[in-house]
Amino acid sequence: FVVGETLQVLPEPSSMTLLIGAATAVLARRRSRRC
Repeated sequence: FVVGETLQVLPEPSSMTLLIGAATAVLARRRSRRC
């Protein structure tokens, strides 16, 4: 996804970090399940 667009949609950096953390957590879980 485009970081610029997310920055414009989410004015709060904290919310953006939360979304990134959630996305990384989901990816990590999926990878762990596959392995």
